[in-house]
Amino acid sequence: MTDPSPPRDPPDGTPRSPTAVTMADVGKRLMRHYRLADLHPDPGNVRADPDPVALGRLVESLRTHGLQQPLIVWEDPVLPAGGARLLDGHRRWKALGLVPLPGADCVVLARPPDPLEVTAIQLTLGVTGQHLNPYEVADAARRLVDGLGLTWDQVARRVGCSPSKLSKARGVSEGAAPALRPEIESGAIPFTVAAALARLGGDFAAQAEVAGRYRQGLLTRDAVEAEVARLARRTGRPRPRPVKGRGRVLSYALATDDHGVAEAELTQLVEAVRKAKRLGLPLGSVPQLMTAARAA
Repeated sequence: MTDPSPPRDPPDGTPRSPTAVTMADVGKRLMRHYRLADLHPDPGNVRADPDPVALGRLVESLRTHGLQQPLIVWEDPVLPAGGARLLDGHRRWKALGLVPLPGADCVVLARPPDPLEVTAIQLTLGVTGQHLNPYEVADAARRLVDGLGLTWDQVARRVGCSPSKLSKARGVSEGAAPALRPEIESGAIPFTVAAALARLGGDFAAQAEVAGRYRQGLLTRDAVEAEVARLARRTGRPRPRPVKGRGRVLSYALATDDHGVAEAELTQLVEAVRKAKRLGLPLGSVPQLMTAARAA
């Protein structure tokens, strides 16, 4: 197997590590069969362990259909000879041991990645396959923001996720009521509903009340959006207010005492300003860009 050519920097100017491993490297693959005992989990895996019920369903699927999708690994030099580190497929690996099956076919990365690139590839695979809940998406993205000095918008473009979706995942992780987290993680409260509830910020009582009405079937997803908008107007949630005139000036008011809400709003504002600059639009277009991002 030949070593792939060095990857180029992304077109947005985001710096890349000299040892960057991209999804193209996964395509230049070597298939190999490993014993389960020689496969080792990634301690920084972005996806949480499955609950027993979900794991049981996966075990039954493997017993019936076998392993339909190979695991993805890399040869970690710190492991004993013949061992490999899991990049993708931790749940399948755990379930294979319960079937039980002695081994699995694996895709071997062209070269070892560094920890942040492992996170980037895991996040890419997770968002494209919709395997990750909003908390897992936001936590993984935050690692890349902190570790690589990227903006959230740059992380979104790098991993193939829309900036709006990543912004909403961040909003859920920072603004959703802690009591609702188990239902959001399990999918009992869908992502779109959770993102709407999170816009109520620190008003956890209002979030719980709206979530309860959704749970009882009294509100549809669209009705949740409308109810959140009504409550936000009543409580004076922050809204962008452009100066009237020729659209070249922007003013923005924040009406909140919640740090998480303020940070999320200001992040969206900064990303909208950057987009306006990139597209050559006046600052007066920023509120419209923010509205479009929220609706996406």
